[in-house]
Amino acid sequence: MATCFERVKWMVRRAICGLFGHDTLLQFEQHRLSLRCASCGHETTGWTIGEDGSRARAVARPHRRIETRHAA
Repeated sequence: MATCFERVKWMVRRAICGLFGHDTLLQFEQHRLSLRCASCGHETTGWTIGEDGSRARAVARPHRRIETRHAA
């Protein structure tokens, strides 16, 4: 269970991403490529990369949904 301080820290990071956007970085895994936010941990569904060098294809992967609102 997360401590109160850790929970507040995560909420602040999430709020910053909501205001300014995610700080995305490429994340490489074996046979998979995705984008992950360095601040809050939000991750895109990503792409599966074939062993034989075939084209990457999008994959559906369960992930946390983080709602953000952007000013118009």
